[in-house]
Amino acid sequence: MTDRPQAPHTGGSEAVSRPSGCVKPVGRFFDDFEVSRRRMVLLRFAFFTLLGIDFLWVFLPHAPRFGALDFNVSQLPFLDAYLPLPSPEVVGALYVSGGLLSFAIALGAVTQPALALLAAIYGGVYLWSQSDSYQHHYLVTLLLLLFACVPAHLFTLRGPDSTNPPQPRVASWAMRLVYVQLGLMYAWSAVTKTTETWLDGTTLQTLLSCEARERLTALARRLDGSLEAGITFSAWAVMIGEYFGGLVFFTRRLFTVGLFIVPFFHIGVELLDFDIELFSYYMVALDVILLAPDRFIDWVFEGFSRAVQNISPRVRGLAGLWVARPVDLMTAASIAGIAAAIAAVVGHLLPLEGAVHLSVALGAVTFIALMPTAAISPFAHARAAIFALVGVLIFGTLQLISAPYDYYRQWAGFLRRHGQSERSIALYVRANHVAGSTPARHLQLAKMHAAQGEKDLALTLVLEDVRRHEAHIALLERRTRTSQGDEQDHLELGRAQAALQGALTFQVSLRRQLGQDEGLSEIERRGQMVLDAARAAFRRNIELGGTCSAGRGELAKLTGRKDDGE
Repeated sequence: MTDRPQAPHTGGSEAVSRPSGCVKPVGRFFDDFEVSRRRMVLLRFAFFTLLGIDFLWVFLPHAPRFGALDFNVSQLPFLDAYLPLPSPEVVGALYVSGGLLSFAIALGAVTQPALALLAAIYGGVYLWSQSDSYQHHYLVTLLLLLFACVPAHLFTLRGPDSTNPPQPRVASWAMRLVYVQLGLMYAWSAVTKTTETWLDGTTLQTLLSCEARERLTALARRLDGSLEAGITFSAWAVMIGEYFGGLVFFTRRLFTVGLFIVPFFHIGVELLDFDIELFSYYMVALDVILLAPDRFIDWVFEGFSRAVQNISPRVRGLAGLWVARPVDLMTAASIAGIAAAIAAVVGHLLPLEGAVHLSVALGAVTFIALMPTAAISPFAHARAAIFALVGVLIFGTLQLISAPYDYYRQWAGFLRRHGQSERSIALYVRANHVAGSTPARHLQLAKMHAAQGEKDLALTLVLEDVRRHEAHIALLERRTRTSQGDEQDHLELGRAQAALQGALTFQVSLRRQLGQDEGLSEIERRGQMVLDAARAAFRRNIELGGTCSAGRGELAKLTGRKDDGE
């Protein structure tokens, strides 16, 4: 990669056209910037994989926040008069669509419409509402807008068509702007830290978790220093380092030096337990890939290519022929339609609210992303296959991860706290269904039915809650008895036992209301035993985890709780 003036090319970097709607900056600073295709492929895979994880694992459970109580505030106040009220169904459909596009692009199905759609979805939801907004979301929005201005074929090892061999290096003014954006971000972050409260360590002190404070204290002791001096030094180092980071992304000669400095800011953030979602992961990936020497990028690719060739050379050769098989416009459109139909079916089957929204959104984005833009499309089969495969994988993944359960339980809990019982009950039922055999929200559902006078149904739900927690506790007890059992296992065990005691207490209350007094003393005695076991598990967590153990807070919650209630 170089930002130095280049001699006229005679077969070097190929000329590329800018995507429609992108306004190209003028000047040699932008015109002379080149980047290797291999670097672009690594960037595509790392960035868009993280983005897909963000959409499905992090964003999707937060969709119920949007439009809560018919209230919304957009990022730009003047938009409130024009934008409709967001809803969990619509935002959830957009998040799943964003995940589909992200993973498909990461795997190589990159088209100009796909990049533009992804920027519109991520940036649109960000601007639409502040209901789920971290500060770094603006940065990802800007990066997606810039990536949408990069010709799609530059993110691949292929040329713009199947007839001309691709050049290993390509000119890209939009990628120059990516470097500029990151440089400005670091520089501005440094400016905001050039204050007395940051440089004397006051601000950093307030941000440290207990665990992070313990780590810094231990480090200060090894260095024969004090915690306060270490925090002050860290504050100054971060500020100076971010000024340097701003300079790095504007100066090619500093790239390699920056590679060994800038990413460690974000590694440190993770070690200090700051809750900033996946921002540190994005930045480490961007810093390493954009600043690494070409030799490192080439080494990664050559190693990967050798591994693939050794695994299955025949399959690789056949796949290459199939991937580049050109088709005409009508055939490509038909292939896009088939992939869109598969995506629409997947959307309808997903374990989320708003089947129609999901079906329409996934079908539409798939068709638009795959719609051919030229008379001959050499990669239509491969791109459609990737979209169909990713859609099926998303369906399978959402059966396995906790995102759908978190989606329903957070939505139901919010409605319950605001008195919308009927809708809350329906969502709790869905939460319990997608939770499978794990402990879910049967107790909360039982309390709501009991409040409506449906005590027999409430008792049935409580008994199911007890059964699930007993099975879960048995599993955790086996784990804690092994040599691998750690403080987290004891913490989880204590929480499960405390939850079981709460269910037994409510069971006793219900049975009394139903006139079923037989055996209540045994249930009460059992509840007390479970409560004592929970306290023991939390104490063991404290022994293993030290001062910052979460068991301290959990143990405090149990203070005063007896077998007859809290």
